[in-house]
Amino acid sequence: MRRRFIFASLAVVLAFVLLGGAGTAALWRSQTSINPGTVTTGNLVLLNGDSGSQLKNYLFAALSGTAMSPGQSAQAPLTIRNAGTTKFTYGLVGITGNPGDAASVAFQSALTVSIVAVGTAAQCPVNGTAATGTSLYSGPVSSSAQFSAVQTLLPATTGLLCLRVTFNASAPQTSAAGQLALTFNWRADQLR
Repeated sequence: MRRRFIFASLAVVLAFVLLGGAGTAALWRSQTSINPGTVTTGNLVLLNGDSGSQLKNYLFAALSGTAMSPGQSAQAPLTIRNAGTTKFTYGLVGITGNPGDAASVAFQSALTVSIVAVGTAAQCPVNGTAATGTSLYSGPVSSSAQFSAVQTLLPATTGLLCLRVTFNASAPQTSAAGQLALTFNWRADQLR
């Protein structure tokens, strides 16, 4: 009899637990529509050129050296402009050449490129003395060339770089017959 009483008591307790838990569920629901408005990111436009005009693809004719011999340099200022609506950082992402023959390959190997951030064009006279300012790159023509520190430009502002190409004095004489066109590649990243 005692066993029946225990089973009956457990059955009653279990029934109370099940019935008590079933009656506590509730569901609340509400719904509304909102107009989030327009979300824009701005536009990013990096241009480069001379002091008068800047383009997306600029032919940098001022940076040219004709009949360069070992030890000589060519130099010219380059204006970088933020023509977009958002501030950005920019930097160098490679310098490439197009050597076609052995002399041009040797010539490219004998070049040192330096890029210096300057405040005015007077600090970077065309084919003049080396610029003074913040050195951003100094090294060979290389597809992995990059600035030591990225530069920042606000919308509708410009930055001035002095690009110098030096034909190393220790270059072999065979490289003097070479010729090539350099391409400077830039990258810009939008800032918040």
